[in-house]
Amino acid sequence: MRGTFDRQRERKITANSLIGIIAIALTVSSCSNAAKTTESASDKAQAAESEKASASGSEMIMIFDGTDNKVSEPETANLENLFKSTIYPAAKKYWESDDASLEFEVDPESEHSIEGVAEGSFTESGKKQKAVLYRFSETGHGFCTNGIVVMEGDNVVAHYAYQGGADYSLTSIPDINKNGKNELAIEGGSTNQGETESSINIVELSSGGVKSFGSTTTASDNEGSLDEKKVNEAYQIFAKSSGEPEYFAKKVDLLAKDKASGAAKPEPIKLEKSEIEFGLVR
Repeated sequence: MRGTFDRQRERKITANSLIGIIAIALTVSSCSNAAKTTESASDKAQAAESEKASASGSEMIMIFDGTDNKVSEPETANLENLFKSTIYPAAKKYWESDDASLEFEVDPESEHSIEGVAEGSFTESGKKQKAVLYRFSETGHGFCTNGIVVMEGDNVVAHYAYQGGADYSLTSIPDINKNGKNELAIEGGSTNQGETESSINIVELSSGGVKSFGSTTTASDNEGSLDEKKVNEAYQIFAKSSGEPEYFAKKVDLLAKDKASGAAKPEPIKLEKSEIEFGLVR
């Protein structure tokens, strides 16, 4: 009798054990599925947020890399004749007119030069255009009369002149204010007593004139100075478009052995108001 009871008790314990194991397995499976569901929901929410940011144009994009100090020579062979026959004479006429409020005397016989070429849609959305930066005359140490010409094929569609620094490069910027046009970064700089500083002026062109968003420093060093502590820093400039563009700068220590460790996170910046005035050359 006792043996029969023991066997029945063993069967009951075994059955209960199996029920417990099944219950645990179901609980683990349920938790796992819940975790997957939560993870999936989180991923979907993150993806949706990313898509929303992308759609609104609010993602941060690099618009200028001050660490890239390679200044490529622009292809100008096919532009030289046009500039000699049309652009420089028009610029000379402008600088000699009352429209030009000159701060320094212009030497029209000084050597003119094409400094930079960029491609994009500058004066009108969807147009395939080329913007050309040229130097008309050097008026002093680090001071020049410059110009920007916008071309469609061989046709000049806009021509602007301005007094500024020794500007030497032109970079096309992705559309940062979402109006279908590319902005331009005009890069210039100078060296005084062994200290060098470079900056960009961010502008947008139209058939009626030039709008400046402002300027910011892109590189600085004192390697030619007598200072014992040497500094060589460059900045990567970012923009985020949400109505009015927001700007950020990431400082990179070019003297650091590991450039990555010498780089800071992008920090918000405010562009300095540009004092450059652009005139229309007709």
